[in-house]
Formats: sequence, C-alpha cells, structure tokens
Amino acid sequence: MKKPPALLAALLLTSRPATAFVRTKTSDGRYFLWWPSRQVPFRLQADCALRPEPDGGIDEGSLPPEAADAGEDAGGYRSACEDAVLASFAAWQNAGAPDAGGPGCTDLALLFTGETNEREVGIDLDAGAPNGNLVLFQPRLCDAVVPQDDPCWATDSCDGPYGCFSKGAEVLALTTTTYDQSDGALVDADIEVNDAPPDEGGFDFSAEPRSPLPGTMDVEDTITHEAGHFLGLAHNCGEPGAPACTPTLAAGVMYFAAEPGETVKRTLKPDDIAGVCHIYPRGRSTAVVNLFDMAGSDRVEVDGCGTPGAAALGPPALLVLLLLRRRPKQPVA
Repeated sequence: MKKPPALLAALLLTSRPATAFVRTKTSDGRYFLWWPSRQVPFRLQADCALRPEPDGGIDEGSLPPEAADAGEDAGGYRSACEDAVLASFAAWQNAGAPDAGGPGCTDLALLFTGETNEREVGIDLDAGAPNGNLVLFQPRLCDAVVPQDDPCWATDSCDGPYGCFSKGAEVLALTTTTYDQSDGALVDADIEVNDAPPDEGGFDFSAEPRSPLPGTMDVEDTITHEAGHFLGLAHNCGEPGAPACTPTLAAGVMYFAAEPGETVKRTLKPDDIAGVCHIYPRGRSTAVVNLFDMAGSDRVEVDGCGTPGAAALGPPALLVLLLLRRRPKQPVA
C-alpha cells in the first residue's frame, strides 16, 4: 500500500542525522538548485580585486590603500587575489578528496578554466552564444556610473556593459544563478563582489595567506561563501525555513554576514561539507525531488530546507550582507 506523502516525508527526514545546511530553491519553490554535471567550470575576471582606471589601465593607484601602505605592488596583489579565489573553490572540491583532508563523500570537481575580460552576468540565450561561470570584482557601483535613463536598469543588465556592481552600497557580494525551471538544474552561475572604494559604498579587499590586512575584507573568506551559493546552498540560518542562528551556525561558511578581517569562512565546517556531499554524493546521481508532489514540505530531503530571499543587514560597522540573487527571468526551456 502506498504511503501518504506526509508519511513518506517523515521517513526521509529520519533516514539520516539532521544537519543545518540549507538548499536554494527555484523561484516557484518547486525544486532545489543543482548542477547536472559533476565537472563545473569557472573563470576569473583578469583584474581580480584591482580597480582599473576608467581607461582600463592598471597602476599602483589601482591597489586598495591598505595594500599600497603594506608595500604590495599591483602584480603581486592580483596574483594573491587569484590564489585566494582558487583556494575558495578548492575548499568545496576538497570535501571529496581524502588526500586533502576531506571525507571523500563527493566527486564534484570545480575546474578553473582561466582568466577573462568578460563582465556579462547571467546567460545569453542566443543560439551559439558562449556562456561561462564567472567570478567578478566590480570596481564601481552602477549607481555612480550608469545614467538613470539607461534601459539596462529595467532589465537588470547594467553590470556587464559598465563593469559595475548593481546591488548598491553595503552589499558585499552576490551570486546570480540561471536554471532550468523544470527541475532546478543550473546552467550558469556568476559571482560578483562589490570592490568599489569604501567612500563610494564598497569594500577594500586583501588576499594575504594568513590574515587580511587591517580594515579589509578577506577575498578567500568572501568567495568561499559565494561558491557555496554557486553550488546550490543558501544561508544556513536566520531566514524563513532555515534554523535560528546560533554561535555555531554563525561560524559556518554559509552564515549571511561577515566582518572586516574575518577568515572563519575560509574553512568548511561539518554542515557545509554535509551540504555539498548531500547534493553531489560520490558515485550517485543528485536526487531531484518535486517538493510540490511531496505535500509541499520544505524538508522532504533530510535537511534541504531551501529558502528564498536575503536576511536582514547587520550593523554596518561590523557586518555586511552576503546577498544571494537569482535570475529566473531567463529560464531555460
């Protein structure tokens, strides 16, 4: 006799120990997001966290003042930034690599395919158009450089042509995902970082191997969090459908806020590892569950209670919002 959906959901809930990771849903709340391939490429904008001049040139003035005061040069700073971005993605991949200290529970591979000068966010649906998963440090706010009558505002597409951050001051970073509405399969994900100068509403970044320079945000800390969104994870607490925040969850990679000088998000915690291994289990396919067919429960999967939206902004002097953005206006048929 077939069990009623509510009972089936309860059985799934008790099939494994509960953890606190949270998965992102499609905009209609029907499916969780997931990559259909276990080999997911990404590219890095060539300037990394340098701030190019309006004519595109790079000089020592492109460095954050903290890096310049520490005696860094533009080439070394850009190289350290790239190393930090690669380390951020490697943290998630290493959950499947016992020789890197991971439990070996996933076969997900995140492949760096080189630098790019592209700044277009989202996916181009024109036949044959190249699409790539990008990591972008945007050196100015769109509010400061885009004319108010530019039609790009209406389509939320100013970031590419103007090389700017469109979500405004005090937002640290965001990830834009494009997915198939029929099952939540991801087809594109782009990470943008608000690298505008602080007096314009952005943040100074550093990528020191041990700890960030005083007063700066850490590249590796920030990108490790955003890479979690890139893979389909949402904020781990403090939002509808997610657990209440605790000190333990606040130390997790997917906690919604960060402080200058913080490095706690560089290292995956057990809940973070459980999340990536649950979505991409080694040797097994990702489970695609239609939540609407399962009595509408957010908790059909053991702990996959994905949540839309963003949490409230913390005190600006201490905390900044790590914002997740989707782009469902361009679903893939």
